[in-house]
Amino acid sequence: MPIRRSVGFIQTGACRKIEKIYFFHHIQLVVCTVLIFVKMSENNNQAKKKRTSRSMKAGVSFPVGRIDRKLRERRYAKRFGEQASVYMTAVIEYLVAEVVECAGFEAQEEKKARITPRHLQLAVYKDMELHELLSKITIARGGVYPHIQTVLLPKKAPVPIPTPVPNSTSTPNSTPVPPSTPTPEINEDQPSDN
Repeated sequence: MPIRRSVGFIQTGACRKIEKIYFFHHIQLVVCTVLIFVKMSENNNQAKKKRTSRSMKAGVSFPVGRIDRKLRERRYAKRFGEQASVYMTAVIEYLVAEVVECAGFEAQEEKKARITPRHLQLAVYKDMELHELLSKITIARGGVYPHIQTVLLPKKAPVPIPTPVPNSTSTPNSTPVPPSTPTPEINEDQPSDN
């Protein structure tokens, strides 16, 4: 028979019986504890399933809660209505969608797959409403608007306009006939060079 060093006595049949009872009692406690935790987690999962964010309720992609928090942190006003952050979120989402859509068209014109700050700059410049809204905004790495002042352009030489020769046969409503080239007159009295 093996000797139990921790207890210091020889293990007998009665001791084995006590250990089995203790072992089964311990397993029952563990199983009950696990079942209690499983039940609690099911209740928590049911509570989590019922939660919906304000963004989902409003039907927007941008975070309503974050914008509400930022509005309150920055103290733009003493009080805010419940729908103020929802409305502002919807407006910001619409503006971003407009700018990204126009910038996407600019990227397609240049046959690029990625929108760069230059595409954003050109999109804002070409859209009249966005240009008015974002006229005092600087887009980093956006470049400058493509514009050449008229003073710097080369001057064009004026093209002479031929004046029509009045004909006696032409009527006021008829189109003028261009003058024909005069043919040199041949004088028979003079000797020819041949």
